[in-house]
Amino acid sequence: MGSPEARRRRGGACLAVALLAGSCAVQAYAQNDWFTERFYFGSDLSYRSITFTPDGSPNFYKACIEPANSYPTDPTGGTALVLGRNDYGGASLLPGHSVWLYGVEYTSIFIGSNGYLTFVSGDMSSDLSEDRHFSQPRISGYFHDFDPTRGGTISYRELSNRFVVTFHRMSEYQLIPITNPRSSFQIELFYNGVIRITWLSVEPWAGLAGLSQGYGIPENYNESDLTGYPPCIPGEGEGEGEGEGEGEGEPDAPCAPPCETPCSGTAFNPRVRDAIVNIYHIPALGVNPGTADQDGNGMLDMAQGQMLDEILWRTSLPVHCCVRVAWEYNKPLVDAYVAELQAAPNPGILLNGSTPEKIQAAFCGFITIGEPATVGLIEWLLSDMPDRPPLDLDQFDYSARKYLAWYGDADRDPICNLGEYRGTVSSFLDITEFIKVVLDSSKAPNGGGCLPCEEIGEGEGEGEGEGEGEGEGEGEGE
Repeated sequence: MGSPEARRRRGGACLAVALLAGSCAVQAYAQNDWFTERFYFGSDLSYRSITFTPDGSPNFYKACIEPANSYPTDPTGGTALVLGRNDYGGASLLPGHSVWLYGVEYTSIFIGSNGYLTFVSGDMSSDLSEDRHFSQPRISGYFHDFDPTRGGTISYRELSNRFVVTFHRMSEYQLIPITNPRSSFQIELFYNGVIRITWLSVEPWAGLAGLSQGYGIPENYNESDLTGYPPCIPGEGEGEGEGEGEGEGEPDAPCAPPCETPCSGTAFNPRVRDAIVNIYHIPALGVNPGTADQDGNGMLDMAQGQMLDEILWRTSLPVHCCVRVAWEYNKPLVDAYVAELQAAPNPGILLNGSTPEKIQAAFCGFITIGEPATVGLIEWLLSDMPDRPPLDLDQFDYSARKYLAWYGDADRDPICNLGEYRGTVSSFLDITEFIKVVLDSSKAPNGGGCLPCEEIGEGEGEGEGEGEGEGEGEGEGE
């Protein structure tokens, strides 16, 4: 479920490719961990807890693991769901509460009796496969053919800082009951975007656990080793506040750090906005530049392009050097790739409809903004060029995304760019006003949609989140 805007942001460039080319081939650039593992002959998850914290990296999350001897949140007093085999129930969050999966906001959750949560529609499937897991946005605590009518309880609690679902002593389905292996695990969705899955006893041999964006099996998918993540550091990801439940507090999410990178050179305007508008005017694309949000992040594409232009033009802005260094690193790489495109056979809609200079500016803008879906626009624009040269997305500098992405913060006020956009823009006529406020820390309209955050280190999300969040823990939260 979730709002239409959230669903748009989830689909992003993948939706654009599907509309233009009839299939969805876009995956997050440079992503190499899909936080999913399938088990055939028993799992090693028992008595472990994994925390997934948004960090702005190509994988979206960083993960850490720690031992677990009990549920972090006591399920006592929760709402019990009476479900049958291959069944599901739903829960709607209270006003002001929302959960997040891969940066998409949801206010409703579907709880499946086979050990997973889904967010677009309920799922009753016991088809234990990667195909099913990745078919929609999903968190598989332990995807297995469970039969609650044989034993086990499923319940949820909505607390002040998280929504918690507990699958306790779940029995597996057996056509002819012989044994009764049980599974107990808990999924916590913090309202700041952090996810924590805790497994106690997991006895069935076969199963699958992990996260899904819902785009189908990723093109370069390799399963994860869920128990191979580094140990969680005390104070990293978990606050020390007080509250309800047995948890140890609310994990922290990142936001933009100060820019300490030096640079030199005169001001320049790369005209990314103009390049995007020029390309979107190509009739064969069927796109209206004045309303186009092709990457589905909730902001007009031209608005983000103009924000990048303005930052590179105004050398006095605190984030100018960090954005400039990333742009100047990416630009020659992009120019070289566009030259390869020009030499390729069957140039396609883009090269026939625009100029190399416009394509270079737009592509470098998409890459420097750095959102997976924004970078995915390149794949969309080239989708009718089957003979195009491959583009190595790992070679680029994405460090400026913490200032330029929808979840970034160009003026570090700290309201994210999307929040200031929502608080300012109702049509493309408002973009100029948005540029004024998104680059001025003294002006902070907040239309919502931001993740609460702690400052993150430079680069690919290396900060440790050392803040002291307001958690709900009785254990260490007093």
